[in-house]
Amino acid sequence: LNVLAAHVYDADWSKVFLAAERYDDHLSAFLERMIMRDDFDNTVIIMRSDHGLQRGPSAMNYNLQVEHTQPWTEILVPEMFPSVSKQALFKNQYRLTSGFDLYHTLRSLMEIKNPPKSLPPLSNWSYNLLSTTVPTERTCRDAKVDDDLCRQKSIIP
Repeated sequence: LNVLAAHVYDADWSKVFLAAERYDDHLSAFLERMIMRDDFDNTVIIMRSDHGLQRGPSAMNYNLQVEHTQPWTEILVPEMFPSVSKQALFKNQYRLTSGFDLYHTLRSLMEIKNPPKSLPPLSNWSYNLLSTTVPTERTCRDAKVDDDLCRQKSIIP
């Protein structure tokens, strides 16, 4: 599901808001269909947002720079999903995580029995966000996030 439709930039802000509302309706309908499926108990839904270039490429003020370094992530996991630690999931929402951890989580969910040699091994510095608690003292350097992209002091759960 791609959200490029929600990235409408127009001098008329009413068009921007209408496009975002239309996309919200589309996303809501998609999620309702997914949750009603018979196989939802075996389905994890991950939604991410990059926050794009709000108001076009020339509007990079400090607030937008911070948003670019903190993409929104939502992970929907069925309550009885195997190998998920609710404790880890809830704690990790307040921890420094990155796309590397999301990759680790997705790879772990796929349960690849005999991974091809072209698939690199999972790193020991990234975490499966659904089963392992990310350390509270983790730094940007530990997470392999460039210092200029990391706003560790301004992380908001």
